Amino acid sequence: MPPRHPTARRIHRDQAATDDVFIARVLELSAWIKEHRRAVTVAVIAIVLALATGIYYRNTRAAIANRATAELGALRQTVATGNRAVAIQELQTFIDRFGSTAAAAEARVLLGQLYLEDGNPEQAIRTLERVASDLDHPLGPTAAFLVGAAHEAANRSGEAERVYLRIADGAEFPYQRLDALDAAARIRLDRGDFAGAVALYERILGMLPADAPNRSIYEMRRAEAQTRAAAASRS
Repeated sequence: MPPRHPTARRIHRDQAATDDVFIARVLELSAWIKEHRRAVTVAVIAIVLALATGIYYRNTRAAIANRATAELGALRQTVATGNRAVAIQELQTFIDRFGSTAAAAEARVLLGQLYLEDGNPEQAIRTLERVASDLDHPLGPTAAFLVGAAHEAANRSGEAERVYLRIADGAEFPYQRLDALDAAARIRLDRGDFAGAVALYERILGMLPADAPNRSIYEMRRAEAQTRAAAASRS
């Protein structure tokens, strides 16, 4: 029989040593588990309870969100009937029940608009400010526009202008920024700040391509503001 290669003997010894180490570690782990059996059992129970609680919480949240979405659909119908008093009451109840859900944001916008139409701008602002403060939220700019309108209704044009300019600086979509600049320019014109209005119309025109259908409208508004600014400077 030919002699075995020395490498083969070394591989066999290395494999045996590896097996011995593995077995030793398994035995050590077994001994450790026996010694700390109570702590291991408590830890396993805690992990199982945490997982079960997480699953229950997630499922409960999903069920609440689905129920809120369904009930909001019915509330839209109430709002559409034009019965403002009933709609306000039901929307407020909905927000109290589902205030942590995504549907509550739309309910706040609907309720804020109803308060504004009802001649209650202060309540409209309090209702809307939570959504209006986050311009990254899909309804954030809409809520912010309503807050600006509420400040105007309360004769706080300076506050309204600041809200509109915040939208102009932070809203995601160009049409939102354009509408906000237009509203702020209107306030400046009403206040007699014609040069300030010209500056905002310049910003609007800088956003519009040369062939934009509505560009001529803002060019005319800028020209009017420039004329009034020149007249004011001569007086």
